[in-house]
Amino acid sequence: MNRVKAAKPDVFVIGSQIFDELIMMTRQMRDVDLNVKMLSVLPYGGLPDYQKRLEKSAEFVYSATFWEPSLPLPGNREFVAAYETEFNRAPALQAANGYAGCQLFVEAARRAGSVDSDKLREVLLKLRTQTILGDFAVDERGFQIAHKAVTTQWQDGKQVVLWPDDVAGGKPRFPTPQWNRR
Repeated sequence: MNRVKAAKPDVFVIGSQIFDELIMMTRQMRDVDLNVKMLSVLPYGGLPDYQKRLEKSAEFVYSATFWEPSLPLPGNREFVAAYETEFNRAPALQAANGYAGCQLFVEAARRAGSVDSDKLREVLLKLRTQTILGDFAVDERGFQIAHKAVTTQWQDGKQVVLWPDDVAGGKPRFPTPQWNRR
């Protein structure tokens, strides 16, 4: 972190598949007083535990995700409410992914009139719809071409969706204040 600090970057992105590493690196940035105008932590910087463990050190941190409980998408509020009632906690991205997969399976089976995998694939290749994750469409290889990830930022202890504009719940707080001013 000291070598990064010496380079005086404006933007720093921490990318790690190990959640504890993201926490540790954010703390190390604070400890060495490495200040940047924009800090993004991927892919788990948007998890509630990131903010719980770092508290004020999580403020102003950007992340990206494929889903947020606050997104104004068809059925999303109902999914979140039902999940919270059933499990006494907010759903994570993985739960939303599973639910959206079920939404797609049910719609494809309904349109195909079958659960035959070849018929389902044929329907899914042509299907243009929305799930609680957002837009769905795939190309001839089955690669997603319609869905957009969302950009978030921790603001006042909450995740705020900043982009895309049509689902944004707030504006970016930029630049990030120095660690000693938070």
